[in-house]
Formats: sequence, structure tokens, C-alpha cells
Amino acid sequence: MLASTQQFPAPVFFKFIMRTIAFFIFTSATLLSTKAANAEAFRFQKGDVVAIYGNGLADRMQHEPWVETLLQKHLTGMEISFRNMSFSGDTADQKPRSKGFIDDEAYLQHVGPSVIFIMYGYNESFKGEEGASEYTRQLVELVEKYRRLRKEKGCDARFVLFSPIAYEQTGSPNLPDGTQLNPLLSISTDQLPSDLQRGKNN
Repeated sequence: MLASTQQFPAPVFFKFIMRTIAFFIFTSATLLSTKAANAEAFRFQKGDVVAIYGNGLADRMQHEPWVETLLQKHLTGMEISFRNMSFSGDTADQKPRSKGFIDDEAYLQHVGPSVIFIMYGYNESFKGEEGASEYTRQLVELVEKYRRLRKEKGCDARFVLFSPIAYEQTGSPNLPDGTQLNPLLSISTDQLPSDLQRGKNN
């Protein structure tokens, strides 16, 4: 049987929803602006087109777009649109595609975003500490590339960067407990603010 009809107790389900909402509120509140060191907090503007780039986490949101749903609920009348451009195998510097698929730069300009969500870091974390500096360099280059491309079309794009979410300890003996993975995730995440600002200033 592929699907389960098990019902979660209402308090447990409510707690889960509130935790996930709180996570994304916290993430948005601590987003990394690449425009200036003392940039104002991010705000949606009416008519914004949001492009979402990332790997596994962002890709799954194409199938279960609850984050977009929650945002739209709070952005009524703002006419915000979302375009999810994520693939699970992607990294900050690699986007393997089948032959004939539109190239990354043309795809970006076709969608024409004014806001770009970037949600990489999980795939890159498996390179460990030695790969962290390489990842942040790639991320800086990606942001600068997308900023330049959008400026060519007269758009000063704004960026929201998300760190990969921590691995949750579920208590299952059949799953990892996260003690090895979470430190790797934190390595690349912790240095993002300084590296991105350094990239902007260079």
C-alpha cells in the first residue's frame, strides 16, 4: 500500500505546522541581503515575480508548495507569482540538464524575476569542511551573475538566501541521527554573510 490514511492527533499536527511556519519566518527574518551591509529588511513589492533556485528541498516544493501557499495567504492583493526552477541534483555551480533543455541564463531571463530565492547547500555539504569555501565562492559568483543578467534587462533583482535545514533526530533506529551531517551543514552556513559581503565588495 503506497499511501497511509493514518490521522495525526490535532495538537501534534498543529505543533508541526507552527514549527514549520516559525522556521520560515526566522529564515526570512535573518535573510542575507547582498546589496549592502546595512540593507533594509526584505519586503515583497506588488507584482513581484519570484524565482526559486535550489536542490532537493526546493525541488520538493514543486510537488508540495505549502511555503508558497502560506506566503500567498499573507500577500493577498500583492499579485506575487512564483516560478520554481529547482532540480534535486543541482548545486550552486552545476545544473545538469537533458539535451535541448533551455540554458540557465535564458531560462532566468524568460521568467524575468524581480526576486530570487536561493536554496542550495545540502548537496554541497557532503564535501565537508574543505569544500565549504569552494561552495561559498560559487554562491557569490551565482548571485553576482544573476544580478548582472537582471540588470541587463533593467531589473535590480533582490535576493533571499536560505540555508539548508538541519537534519531532524526522529528517534528511528533505521535513520541517521544527524550528528555527522548537521555539523557539515553548519560549516558552510556560518560563513555565508561574510563571504557574500566580501564578494560584493570585490
